[in-house]
This record gives sequence, structure tokens and C-alpha cells, in this order.
Amino acid sequence: MEAMQNDFVSLYAMELIDTLKSDLAQVSGKRDSIKAVADQLMRWEGTCDEKSVAAAIFHVFHHRLMVNLFVPTLGEDLFAAYIEIFNQSLMPTLQILRDPNSAWFSTKSRQELATSSLGEACEELKTSLGDDLQLWQWGKIHSL
Repeated sequence: MEAMQNDFVSLYAMELIDTLKSDLAQVSGKRDSIKAVADQLMRWEGTCDEKSVAAAIFHVFHHRLMVNLFVPTLGEDLFAAYIEIFNQSLMPTLQILRDPNSAWFSTKSRQELATSSLGEACEELKTSLGDDLQLWQWGKIHSL
């Protein structure tokens, strides 16, 4: 039981990053500021310990991805209701993201969505934790 309680690996995060790996790999040279961040995510092994930079990036990126994917269609109120019980929204979202031809990507491709969400995550992390990527640690965002 102790080993289970102390397991900080997010299998969902690993699966989501694997699903978006080709999109993250396409972050172009003109967006150099997020290229290093995309590389961090693609090398990450899913561990969400307090010093993990990649865990902080992932969780902020994931939130921006969810907002950018659902709010334009659902609106703020319905989106808030959808993610209220967070674990219930994970698998349907993963199923949508697995299909780059999903109707959810009719106005913006999955690759465009991933790139813009990652850029927004970088800006949010810079604003809250500063410009130094090494200071973007999961424990500074998620103190529980």
C-alpha cells in the first residue's frame, strides 16, 4: 500500500504525450522558445515528483489543451461542469486526441492546438515562476 501511495508516475500523462509526440516534434524553429519545452515533454518518463520540470510543464500544458479544445464549443460553464470530476474527462479527451481527423479539430488541427497550448503553458509558467526553465517545478505549482 505504501508503494502505491508513493508512486508518482502518471500513466495518463505518458499516454497523452505519446499520442501527441508527432505534433510536439513539429514545433518549428520559429518557436524556439517552446522547442526545448516540447523536447522536455517528449523525454519525460511521467514522474510527477516535486522537483520535476516536465511534470509542471505537462500539467499546465494539459490544462491549456483542455481549455483550447473544449471551451470554444462547450463554453465556460459547460466546460467547468465537464472537468469538475477530473478523472471522468481524461479518457474521452484522450480518445479525441488520438484521432487527428476528429470533428473537434475542424477549426484548428491537432498539431496547431498542441503548439498553441504549449506556447500558452510556457507563458503561464514564465509569468508565475520566471524565465528560468529549471525553476518550473511541479512542487511549486501543486503543493499538496
